[in-house]
Amino acid sequence: MVDNDGVHSMRAKKGKIGLEPGAAKLKLEYFEKGGEERLALDMSGPGIKRLQLAKQTIKPQRKGPAFPTGNPIEVTKEVRIYRNFIEGASPRGIGVGYPEKVNLCFDANTMQIAMLWHGAFMDAARHWNGRGQGFQRPSGHYLIRLTRDQPFAQLDSSDAVWPKGPRVATPAPKGAPSSEATPSLENNAVRFSDTR
Repeated sequence: MVDNDGVHSMRAKKGKIGLEPGAAKLKLEYFEKGGEERLALDMSGPGIKRLQLAKQTIKPQRKGPAFPTGNPIEVTKEVRIYRNFIEGASPRGIGVGYPEKVNLCFDANTMQIAMLWHGAFMDAARHWNGRGQGFQRPSGHYLIRLTRDQPFAQLDSSDAVWPKGPRVATPAPKGAPSSEATPSLENNAVRFSDTR
């Protein structure tokens, strides 16, 4: 579709193709002989204004290897889990990659889904190579950070109002030991039951 062959500096070249609605496979081939070390891929179309599919990852005059080394976690037929520091969640983030290319990060510290994204799952190089410090950003695109509301609650009915936060447990009756009479926060744990 687009042939940008030859030894030259970074230059943009456009191509056009009609696509049917739905998923489409994309193949990007390149080789590095010399010149500037840059690579980028964008697309646009009806309702899509210059979507960056592969961002420029190389900075000019960089020392070290020409292309950054990564360790992408490929999601194929089975769900993949990445339990590490994920940017946008607490240190207890749990990344879940689905074969349908919709991924999520569950924050075990706050017990809620922190974010959703589409496409590539995670690059584990930051944590699996060397000392593994810092938070890793999800690899895909269309990242959606969800609001930090109470994630789970047991409601009396399907039209009940969602609780605003933890409830104070009812104090023990008069005459009970003092440790039981002290109000405490209820742990709004999720309880699943068979509703068939």
